[in-house]
Amino acid sequence: MKNQKIIPNLFLIGAPKAGTTAMSKYLGDHPNIFLCDPKEPDYFNDDFSNRYVTNLEKYLSLFSAASSDCMYFMDASTRYLQSERAVENILEFNPESKFIVMLRNPCEIIVALHSQYVYEGYDDQVGFERAWRLEPYRKRGKYIPEICIEPKMLYYREACLLGRHIERLYGYVSKDRVHVIIFDDFVQNAKKVYETLLEFLGIPSDGRENFERVNPRRGYRFQWLQSLVLRLGNLKRRVGITRGLGIYNVVKKFNVVTQPTDRISEELLQEMKGFFREDVKLLSEYVERDLTHWVE
Repeated sequence: MKNQKIIPNLFLIGAPKAGTTAMSKYLGDHPNIFLCDPKEPDYFNDDFSNRYVTNLEKYLSLFSAASSDCMYFMDASTRYLQSERAVENILEFNPESKFIVMLRNPCEIIVALHSQYVYEGYDDQVGFERAWRLEPYRKRGKYIPEICIEPKMLYYREACLLGRHIERLYGYVSKDRVHVIIFDDFVQNAKKVYETLLEFLGIPSDGRENFERVNPRRGYRFQWLQSLVLRLGNLKRRVGITRGLGIYNVVKKFNVVTQPTDRISEELLQEMKGFFREDVKLLSEYVERDLTHWVE
């Protein structure tokens, strides 16, 4: 679509670890939807420092390969939901934007999100309970790993206050422009959830039957090796090198292993449920569905 101006108009904004990677893949395969690469450019959450794109021209160039069949140009940056500025910025850019939000039990999200950031090397606290306890200190600038250039990434509790985030979203966007998906429904019947989403978007079914699992929990054989790769990546960005050197993919192929889910104590689980209880009640009101069993 080289002669036609492309305006991103569909945003899958979170929550993280709630099926967004799988859904973005399914939608990106649909002939009427173009998913930018990378799928999470983080352009609009300008209250975060570690964004892939900070320049509008470069951001729009991520959509330049879209075909003439596309009705939607999708950005699937899951930090937009947590960001206090992203939705407002999106609407200033394109007031006609539509939003997809996928929601999951925050007690599950928070453990999975911590696992991801340990895997990626941004959090040096391998045990979840330690990371949970450190959050108040991290908000005061303590215990932030040098490699983590955006401390907000380690505010796990804040990231999982879904009721608060949905309340902010609906403060800017009418409900008819937002499609909410509950992760439990997605796991139970991905095809039905996907088809219902296509109806919301007003596009025909592509007949998809394969809803394979995407993005299983992973870890590294050698955490020090991943930290070294991240340091090199940060250095590369600082000196203005934008092209990849091929090292990351080679190291990743060797170093990545699939890992089982972390086990947490019943006492910590009850503490987490207590922390999220009021927020889940708020979330239930906004999505008009009782989700309080998540924190009972």
